[in-house]
This record gives sequence, structure tokens and C-alpha cells, in this order.
Amino acid sequence: PDVIGLYDLQTRRSRYVSAVTLPQWFGYTPEEVEALGGNLLGQFWDEGEKARFEAGFAHALRTMADGEVVTFTMKMRRKAGTPLVLFVRVTSF
Repeated sequence: PDVIGLYDLQTRRSRYVSAVTLPQWFGYTPEEVEALGGNLLGQFWDEGEKARFEAGFAHALRTMADGEVVTFTMKMRRKAGTPLVLFVRVTSF
């Protein structure tokens, strides 16, 4: 399943995440996902991943050409604490 998201590098907060598949992946109900609001991804990061993601993502956005696609993996954790690895494709616009 695919998830579409919009992450604001200036505020370091999620602006939008399509939450259709998030409950099944992470173990949160749709109501819990909505209650997390802009801090959605902050609940899912594996230890140390948020800083790595932000640094790599910011560098990619500064250096990538418009429409270029960058791919990487992110280590996340489910509500129950079990690991989840996501394959991510990012493009700037």
C-alpha cells in the first residue's frame, strides 16, 4: 500500500498524511491518528531515525532537481513497539 505525505522542513511537522493504511501498519485507530495531528510521524520514528531523516531529506531537497526522485528507507515502530521498515520515494515540487 502507498501513503502520500507532506512534511514541512521549516516547522519539522507533518502537514498531511493519507491515513487510509496507517492504522493497519502502525496499530493506531483512525481517531488516534487524527488526534496526533501534525506530530504524526513523531510517534512512529525508531530511535535516532528522525534526525537522520530530516538531515538526509533536507539535503536531498536542497540538491535535487525539480521532479527528481530520491529513494531511501526509514526505520519506524508500531504502537506495540515492533519494528517496521518503509521504502520511501521523495520528489520536490
